[in-house]
Amino acid sequence: MTSVHRSYLDRYRAGEHVAVWEELVALGGDVRREPVYSDARAVARETMTRVRHNVALLAARLREMDFRFVYPDEVIVPPDARLVARLDRMEAELGPMPIAVRAFFEHVGSVNLMGSHPRLGHYAAAPDVQRAFRDAAASAAGQAAGATTPPPGALGGIMGMMQEMMRRMREAQEDVTRAGAEGRVPDRLRANSAFAEALAGSLGLQIGPPGGSAAPTARHDVVSDPLVVEAPPYDELEEYRELGDPDDPNARDDEGWTGRYRLEIAPDALHKANISGGSPYAIAIPDPGADAPVLELDAPYARTFVGYLRECFRWGGFPGLADEPDPPTAELARLTEGLLPF
Repeated sequence: MTSVHRSYLDRYRAGEHVAVWEELVALGGDVRREPVYSDARAVARETMTRVRHNVALLAARLREMDFRFVYPDEVIVPPDARLVARLDRMEAELGPMPIAVRAFFEHVGSVNLMGSHPRLGHYAAAPDVQRAFRDAAASAAGQAAGATTPPPGALGGIMGMMQEMMRRMREAQEDVTRAGAEGRVPDRLRANSAFAEALAGSLGLQIGPPGGSAAPTARHDVVSDPLVVEAPPYDELEEYRELGDPDDPNARDDEGWTGRYRLEIAPDALHKANISGGSPYAIAIPDPGADAPVLELDAPYARTFVGYLRECFRWGGFPGLADEPDPPTAELARLTEGLLPF
């Protein structure tokens, strides 16, 4: 008896989700040869239809749990004709993007679960720079010797801060030179150093070498790395260049044009919490394969974009919770209940 060949889509719908994607990825660029290509695109469409369903469930449940989205109108942004046209142009001029990534943009659009919740995530409020400046000036030694506070008004306050910072920087340069010549640290330099430390502490910054007696880095409660996948934003395709400029004669070798483009899909985990962090998560193109790694995401599941999405839904949209010593079990059970496997 001869065996009946089953399509990748049939196998996928029968539950072989991981195996099917692994086999498609193993084909490399050959996945774009027919009849496999049509089958692979059908699998990707089925996958992202399930992803869209899961995202909609998460969004509704998070609202019920009083999760405060940073961008309420951008939690789910469906694809439109302009996005599809941009994708077509990108692939025509820059080369193919992985089938799974293109399918996400075509069938889901973009997703942004950044926000705050006592157990699920934290988004740090932007610091009040003018208040921090005034507080630092008031608390640091030397206030009585003539330190100023910014004039009222937004623009006036900014200009006043800049002028004051420039004055203190000039003083510090002069005093460092004096300290070297006289062998002692001038009182004014001590006062300006205290001001700098106070200001850095108010803004959650760190000055001095790591591990030293520096102001602490910004505190956060839960950096949960919420699911964010941003659709390609630029019409100017040069914006996607990964490295360097081939026409720049001053570019170093390590900055030269690599022939690849960088499609940034999300901020890193810290930036998602409004804390200074690292490089954005990205996908490199051209890539003719079925799927591709998520660049800058140092995690086992980042071997592929689909693997990254699976991990996100495993943790209710917040894969960073895997590193929390006390994950919110009840909330996660509610969020993940009934999500479709893919």
